[in-house]
Amino acid sequence: MHHPPATHKPWPQALLCASLAACALFTAPASAHFKCVNAAGKTMYQDTPCPAGTQPVSRASKAPPPPEPAQAPAPQKPRPMRSGPGANDASADTAILPLVTQQALFDTCSSAQPDRYLEVHKRWRTQHQAALEQYEKSDRYQSLRRKAGQQAQEQWSLAGAEAKAQYCKGQALQMLEQQLK
Repeated sequence: MHHPPATHKPWPQALLCASLAACALFTAPASAHFKCVNAAGKTMYQDTPCPAGTQPVSRASKAPPPPEPAQAPAPQKPRPMRSGPGANDASADTAILPLVTQQALFDTCSSAQPDRYLEVHKRWRTQHQAALEQYEKSDRYQSLRRKAGQQAQEQWSLAGAEAKAQYCKGQALQMLEQQLK
């Protein structure tokens, strides 16, 4: 299932920043009133004046400042645009459904007689090349192809392997070959 890229919404980010700031307040020592920096550059917070060898930076009223806000996650790479109709756009179904149906039949039966099905499939692809180039990479074609494959699998699981083999070796292959004439 494809979901459109997430849009940035200010509420979740603001809530996250507020939560992080609140956590920082509760985890910081409540008695720290002096902010001191030692010779090594390390910042310390304490409730007594800065000791010798450190430099007072400021007198804090409660706690150290909250940490830097968390960095936003790296932007996701945009998904390559596919040509043709989207997954829910049924405007081209009259052109796509016959292609998907034929492809599902090839997918289902190709193991019955691989050489004959491969030959028929090549001829079918050549004959329908323009339509396949237009629709095959579209989200709609891919969505319908998955559904057709699932339906075929369910149908043949009920009928049994022997019935499937007979159909694929006989009627299905004849039907495909007749459509190519």
